[in-house]
Formats: sequence, C-alpha cells, structure tokens
Amino acid sequence: PLTIDDLRILFLRGDKRFYEEATGLDDTSLLALDHLIGEYLLVKRRAGHANHILNDLRAGQLERAGEKLLITQGYTPTEQTRALIVFEEGLELYLRPDQTESLKKILPRNGVKESVLLQKIQGGGKSLVFGHLLALLKADGFHLSVHVAPTPQYPTAIQDMHRMSDRLFQQKERVLEYHDSKAHN
Repeated sequence: PLTIDDLRILFLRGDKRFYEEATGLDDTSLLALDHLIGEYLLVKRRAGHANHILNDLRAGQLERAGEKLLITQGYTPTEQTRALIVFEEGLELYLRPDQTESLKKILPRNGVKESVLLQKIQGGGKSLVFGHLLALLKADGFHLSVHVAPTPQYPTAIQDMHRMSDRLFQQKERVLEYHDSKAHN
C-alpha cells in the first residue's frame, strides 16, 4: 500500500507515468487522485498553521498569533506550485507574500531565464525557503543545482538540506567541499 509520503511525491512529480506505475488506475481516477492529494496537502497545511496560532495563543504570544492570522496563501495552486504546496505542508507554514513574489522573479517565465539579484534581510528565508525550493525547482535533470551556504551557516545548512530534501522531496543531495587554503592541498 502507498503511504502519504509516497502520495506526496506522486503529487510533487505530477507525472501520469509515475501515478500509473504506483496505482494502476485509469486516467479519470488518476486525475481524481491527484486532485484529492493536492486538497489533502492544502488542508493539512492549513491545520498545521492553525495549530501554530493556537500554540502562540496558549503561550500568551498574542502579537505573534495575530501576525500569523494575517498570513494567507500567497499564490493560486497550479501545476507550477506543486513544490510550494509540498514544502509548506511539510514544514507546516505559509510562505510570506514577499517570498512567493521573489520566487516568481527568480524562476523562468514562459521558458525565459533572466538574471535576477535579490537582497533579503536576516530571517528573510534565504537558506530555508529559497535554498531548498530553488535547489528542487532548478534541478531539471540536465543542469546542476547548487546551493552555496555562507560559512557561518554551513554546518546547519548541510544538515537541514539533507533532512528536508530527503523527507519532503525524496531528493539525495551531495556535498562538495572546496578548501581554498594551502593546508588542504
């Protein structure tokens, strides 16, 4: 039997061939299953978000709970947002509107890739959000997707990347280390 993790990956891939191999369902049933998985992930993410708000309220963190109450989904679920839905559901969070807007600027539009430079403050989601999502979304099977973490964040970033890439996306990441000193030559 398929687990919810298996279904999450089927949804993420959105590929009819993978659905057919895993389920043996006909086209109509595959579409219905894909829709139901997407709905489940969206509802589960909303429930996780609500749970975070309740925990903040119970802890007396009213301002923090109020801020979270104002956060809504910053995009319309489409074929192109499957990774965002899986990411948000897996971490029980909503991407902030500025994060979804930045992702729209970074990712190719209509097959056209543009050079983009964005500046984000500390806590803006550079490592957690952009690092993980862009590593997935830019890994097209042909181009190498590389995430370079700042030196102070390197040990944590490596652990987070490995854990989340495997758990959320079933991706295997590899670490390449380059030492720019004579001691390592």
